[in-house]
Amino acid sequence: MLRLPTTLALAPWLGFLLLSAALSAAGSVDQALQGTPTPLFRIDPSVLMHQAGLAPILLLVAAGLIAGALFFLHESRIDRRALGEGLGYGGLGLVALVASGSGAGVFSIDVSGGAFWALLGAAAAAIAFDHLVADEAPDDEEEFRAGIEAIAQAMARQTYLHTEPHGPDREVPRR
Repeated sequence: MLRLPTTLALAPWLGFLLLSAALSAAGSVDQALQGTPTPLFRIDPSVLMHQAGLAPILLLVAAGLIAGALFFLHESRIDRRALGEGLGYGGLGLVALVASGSGAGVFSIDVSGGAFWALLGAAAAAIAFDHLVADEAPDDEEEFRAGIEAIAQAMARQTYLHTEPHGPDREVPRR
């Protein structure tokens, strides 16, 4: 089944995360080249995110989760689509964790406003919406093929009965 709302919601996040990871990695390399030391006694999430270079790694992991979600959401098997939904939620959750732990320094946009969080929530809502409206009935290929075979046999039987030199008085062969 085509999951258009989820695809349209997650694909921009994938691009945004890859760009943010590249910019954050460039910023971490720039700080490392400038020689700003990281104090070991400070346990501050923004210090861990920026100076230790943890932000680009977490953003790449989130991008990988969302890329996996986009891949698995379009699979034909139900369990794979469920895995894709879980990966999508995991990626969005990791984005929320990085945004709340690091402040505005990791992303190129301001995350303290409501627009960032509204778009993050809208992406999660798109996954939930697609899950609710998806037709997740298992595809029973054998049952479908058996039904088509029964129809074909009935049509062949009717053709055999109603053509000359055969007639209604002759016995119909069974398979």
